[in-house]
Amino acid sequence: MNIKLVNWPGLACAVTATTLILLSFLYASPWWQAEVGDDVARANLSPLDYNADLIGTSIEIPILWFINLSCKLAFIACAVAFFVYSLAPRKSYSKNLLNFAYKKPIIIFILFVVMLVVASYIIGNFTGIGVPLYGASALSMSVGGVTANIPISTSFTWVFWLAAATAVLALVAKIYDWKVISPAFPTTPSIQEPRETKAPETKKPETKKSSAKK
Repeated sequence: MNIKLVNWPGLACAVTATTLILLSFLYASPWWQAEVGDDVARANLSPLDYNADLIGTSIEIPILWFINLSCKLAFIACAVAFFVYSLAPRKSYSKNLLNFAYKKPIIIFILFVVMLVVASYIIGNFTGIGVPLYGASALSMSVGGVTANIPISTSFTWVFWLAAATAVLALVAKIYDWKVISPAFPTTPSIQEPRETKAPETKKPETKKSSAKK
């Protein structure tokens, strides 16, 4: 294996993507957490896992299970494709593997952040409950003339920042291939030698020999 041919950002992306998959399967590690009160409600979210409960009762949303499964498969395919491509980026199939792999962690990460922003906006406008993306707020409730403030806390976990690093590494791997690997080892098309053109043969005019009569 030629070290000069290794796409190191792509190999690092394969490692971080594999780490995210293992954290999901072993610990169901969330990217974002939200907690309301003292175990009143809790949500642990990521594109790979979903876990939420209200007063000790689990909240199941079937469509999220399929979304989590598709994201897990996408990350597995991304990790495998990046690993194979990074060790042999000059193979004929390598460009297809790179173009297939580098978009997936970027798209999943961006969609997850957009989903959190949209969900926070919708909850704040339709229910009047301010749910910050990161930090703490309070929910005021009045019952029988008694007002209670229920704390709401949200936070991004370190796994979220690992996912952000994976998305950045995927983009850097694409740029590295474009700026470093491709110029260093250009593919030059084979030049065909021009065929020799033979001049058409010219027939010599036949000279008739006159036979002398005896």
